[in-house]
Amino acid sequence: MKISDSSLDAAIARYLTVRRALGREYSNEARVLTSLSKFVRERYLDDLLQTDFDAWCDSFANLNASQTYLKFFECGAAAVSADSLHR
Repeated sequence: MKISDSSLDAAIARYLTVRRALGREYSNEARVLTSLSKFVRERYLDDLLQTDFDAWCDSFANLNASQTYLKFFECGAAAVSADSLHR
């Protein structure tokens, strides 16, 4: 799957819309996913490979353990949900 600003941002918007329709706020998740979108955009990535995702995760190295766990938990949930949208 080729990633562009519009396709990634559209997938993020769909994900957040579904979750918010279920009555959840999802403001923290929106910030995390916006961070991923910015990372992809800044690096002109065509595909989000595991190595790219790992590099993005490494960018959270300055966070404490609780903050890092929450980011990874939120990202994992979003990745699983986004993957299911493409099947």
